[in-house]
Amino acid sequence: MTEQSLLTSLDALTALRAATRQRRLASVRQLLARQGGSHKVIRKGRGMEFAESRAYQPGDEVRLIDWKLTARTGKPHTKVFHEAHEQPLVLAIDQTGATCFASRRQLKASLGLKAAAALGWTALHQGEQVGGLVFSGHTHAVIPPGRGERPLLSLFHQALRLHEALRPAPRQPQPWQRALDELTTLAPAGARIILVGDLLAPGPGALDRLAQLRRRHSLLALHLFDPLEASLPDLGAVRLQWGDTELNLDLHDRKVRQNYALAYARQWQQVRERLLGLRIPAFSLSTHEEALDQLLEDGVLR
Repeated sequence: MTEQSLLTSLDALTALRAATRQRRLASVRQLLARQGGSHKVIRKGRGMEFAESRAYQPGDEVRLIDWKLTARTGKPHTKVFHEAHEQPLVLAIDQTGATCFASRRQLKASLGLKAAAALGWTALHQGEQVGGLVFSGHTHAVIPPGRGERPLLSLFHQALRLHEALRPAPRQPQPWQRALDELTTLAPAGARIILVGDLLAPGPGALDRLAQLRRRHSLLALHLFDPLEASLPDLGAVRLQWGDTELNLDLHDRKVRQNYALAYARQWQQVRERLLGLRIPAFSLSTHEEALDQLLEDGVLR
């Protein structure tokens, strides 16, 4: 099986349009409850948009004070928001070298594109605007949210351009950090942002960026993994090579296999707990199963 055979195609992404026609996107509140969290979620309704600033009135929330206008006028003012009629979907799709891996069926990068397509088509069926960004280790493409199929199809085309140029590479925090910075200007207030990628090397500044995004948006994280990353079978003596690094392992040794599995489990658990601490539900998607089936099983789509 060649790496080329594990890539996805535009036909595979557009085929998900019909398969998601009767589906709906679950809310962050529902997903946090499904994961057993007791986290409080700020109710944004369909998204809150800034309307105006007015003179402070007794009972106004302190967090809504317009500090700039208050300082300029010398009198306290409060920001007023109104409920938006839509909650645009913004997809952040990882096509870095860390997603160029598979033991069978499909690359992590292919799984991520199919998951993003299923989510994008579902949002369109709900009448939402859809857009997003796709990034590799060196470049990215941005499609602002818009109505109809054109923005989503443009996102597919940009994603497939990076997808077809995929090459394996170690995890790096910089691509995700740049993507999160881009999201602060790309996503309109009250948007639903879904992060689709490896997610195991977010970097030290990523949590601050995510916390900032979480104040204005609903966020969901989808971690792409291959079962071979989570546990190793008893294959005897093997030699693993990644770039210039070479590692010899005796997989007959159960302790070696246990330590390998434990290292992955701890790494993902740490990331997941940090995300949940920010009220961001997080789910794993395996390359050995279809994206749509897993999204339905996890309750991300209903």
